[in-house]
Amino acid sequence: MLYTLAGGPANHVWEYMLLIDPSKADLNMKPSPNDPLETKKRKFITAKHLMCQFVRKQKSDSLSNELHSTVRTSDIGTSLRLLASGGDPNFFHPVQGTRPLHVAARHGQGPQIELLFLHGAQTDGLDYLGQTPVEHAL
Repeated sequence: MLYTLAGGPANHVWEYMLLIDPSKADLNMKPSPNDPLETKKRKFITAKHLMCQFVRKQKSDSLSNELHSTVRTSDIGTSLRLLASGGDPNFFHPVQGTRPLHVAARHGQGPQIELLFLHGAQTDGLDYLGQTPVEHAL
């Protein structure tokens, strides 16, 4: 999962606001390789990864629905974007009766399962039949 995301999709998610409007960075502008770690780099890393300051946040019910669909594929870049933007890793799809983790497990998407787990997906969440994601993987 990390190898795939490190190839580019992750920075497009974590640095979205910097890419479309660099002025949004204020004092936490992306540091150069020569900047000292203890000052500018530490502030930037904290703002980027812990505070998600540069992530595009959206308030939309469709994020979780799109996440539910995307996890059946190998497109973890899109899943990361949806999760970082506010998609719910425990979303219960009212029509399908499943959660994203059920879908990823059923389709054998290991990296998606790992990403969902890292974003708080409940491994014991039940579907409409009372089955867990593990049962969907079998």
